Amino acid sequence: MSKNSNEPTVWNVGIHATGDANVVNHGPAVGRIDGDVTITPTAPPRTGPVATADNKGAEVDVGILTVLAVEHAAVVNAMRGLRGYRTDRVSATGALVHHAEFGPPQSAIRVAVAQMPTPGNESAAVSYLELMRALAPGVVVLVGIAGGIGKGVALGDVVLSDAVVLYDPRKVTADGVRHRGDSFVVSAAIRHRLNEFLVETGGHVRDPHGEPVRVLMGPIGAGAAVIADRGSADREWLLEFNDKLLAVETESAGMARAFHQVAGPTDRPFGWLAIRGISDLADGAKNDDHHESASRHAAAVAMHLLPHLSFHRSIDGRG
Repeated sequence: MSKNSNEPTVWNVGIHATGDANVVNHGPAVGRIDGDVTITPTAPPRTGPVATADNKGAEVDVGILTVLAVEHAAVVNAMRGLRGYRTDRVSATGALVHHAEFGPPQSAIRVAVAQMPTPGNESAAVSYLELMRALAPGVVVLVGIAGGIGKGVALGDVVLSDAVVLYDPRKVTADGVRHRGDSFVVSAAIRHRLNEFLVETGGHVRDPHGEPVRVLMGPIGAGAAVIADRGSADREWLLEFNDKLLAVETESAGMARAFHQVAGPTDRPFGWLAIRGISDLADGAKNDDHHESASRHAAAVAMHLLPHLSFHRSIDGRG
């Protein structure tokens, strides 16, 4: 192609436009442009909310995970009484997410609840990462039931985990099984808020039915084995590992490990927490009779705790 010296021509590679235009780069091209041109680069694909120290860019303040249908129903029923309740899916193949806002509009705490597809620590780890990627909550809370094994722990109590002990790792030798458990503690930020909550409530709240609920704080155990024997080796090992351990379940270690492996140097995410209603005593009498009441108690404690889990506002809502 020849070029006429009297014709104002600009040769361009990588844009498509003629005349006055905003140009979006879609790939290599050769053409002629007459007039002023503004080049606007194509924006990179959105990979999720941006995590910042004050929660700007986050979709929610508190993300809640549940496992069993009875646990999920208890939390969703509590959510339906909050302002702005709605549901959506963060992806076409993802779980249905329930959203609501807690507290006055000027200082609302945004909450989202999703149900894990299956029980277990591995499922909890994946669900934690998916929730973080989709909604970037400052705190992720696992709400559900557990078996009580600590001294004085009773049916209907609710345990706030300040640590979780993974009891699955072990070595099998000719001399027997040697446990190689791992443990994770909650972040200092979460521990401060739990302490404040217990001081404020005195360790007692009421569920939606008006039933009193005693709230305890301490370590819990998490592993693949469901413990239903007071004399089980896993139960004995857990209490030897930490004689203050209060309960056992099957998911919290996965969530805790995921948090500790992906948490970066910034202030967010602030941490994880398990809230567990005691539905049995991890012995031969274990059954499903108290699943509904224990789930309801755990959900009630989660709702009472929400004002303490917003890290970009003060407790009284004035921040």
